[in-house]
Amino acid sequence: MRITAGMQARLYMEMLRISNAQKVKRSAAYKSSDTITLSGAAKKMSQVSKNNGPSSNRRIDESIGLKSYINKAKEKNAETIKSAGDKITSRNSYVSETDVCYEALNDKYNKLLEVAKSHSNPEAYIQDKYCNENSLYYVSDLTDEEREAAYDNEINMLKYGKINGCNMRDSLFRGITFPNANEEDEDQKTFNRQVVNSEMDNLFKENGIEVPEGTKLSFSIDPYSYNLTVNCTEEKGVKEKMEELLNSGDNSRELYNHILSSSRYGIAKSTQFTQDGFRKYDLYHEALDVTGIDIRSLTEKDGSYYTDDGKNITDIFNSKLEEMAKSGKPYVPKQYTGVCEETFASMIQEMSYKGWNNIPDMTLSINYSDNKLQDVCQNTNYSESYNKDTIYKYGKNSFNTLPYL
Repeated sequence: MRITAGMQARLYMEMLRISNAQKVKRSAAYKSSDTITLSGAAKKMSQVSKNNGPSSNRRIDESIGLKSYINKAKEKNAETIKSAGDKITSRNSYVSETDVCYEALNDKYNKLLEVAKSHSNPEAYIQDKYCNENSLYYVSDLTDEEREAAYDNEINMLKYGKINGCNMRDSLFRGITFPNANEEDEDQKTFNRQVVNSEMDNLFKENGIEVPEGTKLSFSIDPYSYNLTVNCTEEKGVKEKMEELLNSGDNSRELYNHILSSSRYGIAKSTQFTQDGFRKYDLYHEALDVTGIDIRSLTEKDGSYYTDDGKNITDIFNSKLEEMAKSGKPYVPKQYTGVCEETFASMIQEMSYKGWNNIPDMTLSINYSDNKLQDVCQNTNYSESYNKDTIYKYGKNSFNTLPYL
């Protein structure tokens, strides 16, 4: 079931609100009655321990070779590109910098959890370790931020068996400068372009289509039917065969979604992508996926859209959501049904106010030449970004991360 981008954003904000409401401050979670009572002698031992080398956290940090995790990610991404099939897929299995960090963090805290579980009260041990400066186990060689991150990570590992989120403040990443979220997003767009280019090349070759060097084609895709049209070729037979292939299965829809993800936000600054056009596209598919109704066939009045027999599309939408939930195949998790209904109603009201026909349809186009897609109407051509290097700065050393081969 497709969840539109507008719905995803609203659901994310609701989940974030719930998460923040449930979050307990470290000071409140720490209870002196739960800690390990230390004698004066133990406190002296604690001080000696602090002066006798790195804590277990730092020793494990030093034992984990981040470069090996990054090399493994390189290999996996390269294999995904190499093994591309002949069907277009807009989203592909990409191992990001965040994924690398998450895997390394999980390995680190699995090791630390073994130590914690050797104590009679693992949770009290963890609290003492990060919150009690007088404890024998207190990790004094971490910064306050690193200690807070470590507490969260180790408690999560104890309670849930995994790290929730990827906290870059952890001491494992001390001295490392990571790409920001926008840079990581751009890297993923470039990776997806490599995969899609390989898929299209395979699709054409396996079906006997050769595009002569220097030939420039253009593909245009309707946002509602996903029907793709090939332009700029004088050979009618080639045009018809290409259209047949690209309109088969989910190819045209996946290519539309690929162009969309390559033009939205970031540094692309596409003139094809507009917020109003995207909301129109989003609303059409939201209504169709849930109700089966083409919103273009409805009558607009009084801030909404109505069927010929006078039914309000928002009422139909809400009723269908309820039916899906009862059938055991909910459109969204039960606790987010209200958010889903509110979001759809808001989209309907906004579209009614602006007028469906007053907003241009977001037909998307992309060129094709030299066996590669070529972005149009934007600042960035993701087919020309293959040799871009992303750098991790590890202390005084730098090394390349994910490859663009």
